[in-house]
Amino acid sequence: MKKISSVLLALMMIVSSVFIAPVAWADLITQTPSQTTTVLKLDGSWSDEVDHKHIINSEDWYSFHLDTQGKLKLKMKTDDYLDVKVFNSTDKKNEVLSKIIKDVNGASTIEIENKILVAGDYFVKVVGKGKYSLSATFGGNSYVNPQNIIIGKAVSGLSTVEEDGYWYQVNVPAENKYRISLVSYGNAQAVLYSQDRSKKYETVYVWGDNTVPVTTNKDIMVSAGTYMIKVDTASEYALAFSAFTSDICDHNFNASYVAPTYFADGYTLHTCTICGYSYKDSAKSKKKLKTPKIYTLKSGKKSFILSNSKNNDATGYQVKYSTSKKFTKKTTKTKKFTKSKNTVKGLKSNKKYFVKVRTYKKENGKTVYSSWSKVKTVDRKSVV
Repeated sequence: MKKISSVLLALMMIVSSVFIAPVAWADLITQTPSQTTTVLKLDGSWSDEVDHKHIINSEDWYSFHLDTQGKLKLKMKTDDYLDVKVFNSTDKKNEVLSKIIKDVNGASTIEIENKILVAGDYFVKVVGKGKYSLSATFGGNSYVNPQNIIIGKAVSGLSTVEEDGYWYQVNVPAENKYRISLVSYGNAQAVLYSQDRSKKYETVYVWGDNTVPVTTNKDIMVSAGTYMIKVDTASEYALAFSAFTSDICDHNFNASYVAPTYFADGYTLHTCTICGYSYKDSAKSKKKLKTPKIYTLKSGKKSFILSNSKNNDATGYQVKYSTSKKFTKKTTKTKKFTKSKNTVKGLKSNKKYFVKVRTYKKENGKTVYSSWSKVKTVDRKSVV
């Protein structure tokens, strides 16, 4: 009986240990993957295919190391439901990337995410069932390998505290005023350099308290060329390099009045002292030449002498005369003079002439006229 009791006791101890062990093993798998990881290459090659088609909620771990900050491009080939997560090695619970893949009809290549990561060790956990393989590429950021940014499109990043800043490159197509915008929760700075870093153009500072995002804008005239921007911060940030337009300017307008001329309307011109944007209002119609008056109209030898009112703004005077009251016959003629008193010759005897005059002004190839004066006549009997 004592032996049986001893065996039973030993069996109970074994059974108890069997029930306790899975709990510890589950903790090991989900929290401490260091003993079971596969090194994930960062050269774009595909990992060996894993088949968990008949295993629900299988769990695989991969690891990789980054020597510098850069962008991780992670892809997967799969035909089923999978959950992919990336953790920072300093805390296996610190999730930096997550993607659930589902509703895949047949084998398909899926881009999980393009993510900027700082230098360090990382773990990838894959949970689910089905066949899959992973592919990863990484580009380290530096002055010689900067990230290109598009004018007017914001980019975001993580802390650069473990690196010598994060470098961006921007190509400016033409000389213009541009705005550098930096947003961060904490303290941050962005410095604009020439392409070879020999010249520093501008520095944008953000003073944040890590509670709300703070934005700082700096406007600068920049010539066409390629420029570098270096960001230094211990916080997440966003950066944008935009062409300066009236849409983003905090306008400060000065008003000036432009008087009307004989060729253009007058208006009030409002011009922004910051960006140069302007608009017009309070339009006033263009000036009109004053209609002249015929003072005297005397006959001469096959001629008449005309004296009309003078206009100092006018370039000259246009005289129209005709034997037709409606100025429609072939005998209608027009002559121009620069003085207000003129003699018109070449008339026919014993004819009655109808005469009218108007002023004109010529400038920059354009000509404007006044209205015609009242018609006066020269008696045909007086023209000899």
